[in-house]
Amino acid sequence: MYAFILIVLCFAAAAYLNNALSYSIGSVVGVEQSLTDVASPMRYLTSKTVRVAKNYEPPPAQWGTSRYNVQTAIVNEKVNLVYQFPLIGKEKSIFSTDLIPSTVSSIVDRFGVKSAFIENEPEGVLFRVPLDPVERHQFESDLREGAWVINDHGDVEVDYAKLLWDSRELVKPIAAHVVNELTRLGRDGYFNRVQAVLNFVQFIPYGQPNFDHQDFSYFGVSLPPESLVLNYSDCDSKSLLFATILSHLIDEKNIVLVLCNVTSKEDKPERHMMVGVKGLGISGGRTVVFNRSDFLLLETTQPSAIGSWDWKTFDLESVIPMTNGLSQ
Repeated sequence: MYAFILIVLCFAAAAYLNNALSYSIGSVVGVEQSLTDVASPMRYLTSKTVRVAKNYEPPPAQWGTSRYNVQTAIVNEKVNLVYQFPLIGKEKSIFSTDLIPSTVSSIVDRFGVKSAFIENEPEGVLFRVPLDPVERHQFESDLREGAWVINDHGDVEVDYAKLLWDSRELVKPIAAHVVNELTRLGRDGYFNRVQAVLNFVQFIPYGQPNFDHQDFSYFGVSLPPESLVLNYSDCDSKSLLFATILSHLIDEKNIVLVLCNVTSKEDKPERHMMVGVKGLGISGGRTVVFNRSDFLLLETTQPSAIGSWDWKTFDLESVIPMTNGLSQ
């Protein structure tokens, strides 16, 4: 009798451990989250914002999937983030960290433009730049506060270098994790650092965010903490996340953001952003020249090898150095 009970208990324990193991693995790899699942932790982390308001509920456009998903849970007044990703080659790695509302709210509060300053036209969004000197001074002050700048042509554009600087400390644990893992494998080096961070970003699902609120507009930009917690972002948001992490691992002068217009193999034109990195030693691929140096273009939106190119045409719009924000 006792032997029978013992056997039953052993089978029960084995079944429990098997289920627990399956849940543990499943919570990291290949589990699709609903928008409610990811919006709730993001709302919690931005509960202390005072300047901006964001709407995390609308589903992103062109929302893709990935078998590597960032998982989040609110635990002890923090949001725990766990992400298994391909490190290099066949090696995988699990990154885990905790995010707190005060830090994330502070970062999110620094970006956004008041809806009163813009209007939607058939040709796109236009900024209302006041002619009155006093009003224009206030307008420019609000833009700087919200990480926007007026370029040499008088157009308003996102200050990506400032956004990188604002989120740099938050992603520092990711950079440290990459170095520790590569060192553990005896494979730390310039190229592998770039490859590992590129994998980290590429395997986050693609999605075009729309966080606009009735009082603020964000022009489809997802900040690094938002890209991580929401488990999706698009080309400029992923490029920003990639460059921000990489700025801890290689000389920031070797990193640029590249705004361009491309045409896909299906003849679909689109405005696009990629990251240019110097010194990778790859022959072929597409490069841009900045400050008399060649920067290899890296695609961040989806998994693709360093140096590979999937665009039919390429038209350079602007190159944005990361050193502007880091010099503050």
